Amino acid sequence: MRIRFTLPLLALLPQFLTACGGGGAGTSLSTTPPPDILNITVSVAAQPDTAQPGGTAQITATVNNDSSNAGVTWSLACPAALCGAVSASTTASGAAATYTAPLEPPVDGMAVLITATSIANPARAASANVNVSGPIGFTSLVFGSSEILPGTSTQLTAIVFNDAANAGVQWSIAPTCGDVGPSCGTLSAATSASGEAVTYTAPPGMPCCDIVVQVTANSVSAPSVQAYGTIIIPTLAVIVSPSSLQMAAGATAQFTASVSYPGPGVTWSVQCSAADCGTIAPATSASGAAVTYTAPATVPSGGLTVNITAATIQNPGVTAVATVNLPGG
Repeated sequence: MRIRFTLPLLALLPQFLTACGGGGAGTSLSTTPPPDILNITVSVAAQPDTAQPGGTAQITATVNNDSSNAGVTWSLACPAALCGAVSASTTASGAAATYTAPLEPPVDGMAVLITATSIANPARAASANVNVSGPIGFTSLVFGSSEILPGTSTQLTAIVFNDAANAGVQWSIAPTCGDVGPSCGTLSAATSASGEAVTYTAPPGMPCCDIVVQVTANSVSAPSVQAYGTIIIPTLAVIVSPSSLQMAAGATAQFTASVSYPGPGVTWSVQCSAADCGTIAPATSASGAAVTYTAPATVPSGGLTVNITAATIQNPGVTAVATVNLPGG
């Protein structure tokens, strides 16, 4: 009896195990393995890799082996309190974000480290540097000559620093300049590269008084950054040297007259309160050429003051006077 009861139970055991999923080819349970996040890699590119204060750069992160396509988060690091900003805190793989540099970086500029971190695996990250230039400025504004005659020219040169774009200089001069007419002169070019000379030409015609022309150089990349200089267009003038002198009766001395414009020079004359003021020779001279004054042989007991006048031949109304004091005998 015990044998007949046990054998049927043993015969049914394999069927019971199969129905309960106990193993073997007939099981229906399965699982999908998780993505292999350990194989994720990240790379970052920045274009351009330099930026002006307040300028921008496009940054892109590429994530490989991320089956979830979770993308990246962005972060910044730099030696200053303000590193700038990224337009989106997270982006998909291959999608560009915009980095905006701070308006006031350190004077010498700085490097900003931009990092993209995988969202699926924060242990995977990559970085790129964007160099933020210091504020744009001018190291120098140089004129070949700061005083030129009407119709003549001089060279102007401006050097810009911290201009990552190397965009150069925008030149301008004042629109009007008093009695020289509606023009203050001309420039050979409105723009130039940093350190490249442009030519300024003064307007023609002798002015009645000194004209001061203001020249402005603006950075093309940062128009608010300017440098200024002035060029003088002088009026006709004459200077006598020495301007004063004390002499004895009958003595001689030399004088010169320098005229601000090229031309025929000056005429000389002497004036005093006595009948004999002495003589000067020659009566005309070129600019800078010496003439000889001879004091009178006798001088009044109270002494005598002689004015020696040089008048430009171009315009006799333009004069200069030297004073000679002759003590009385």
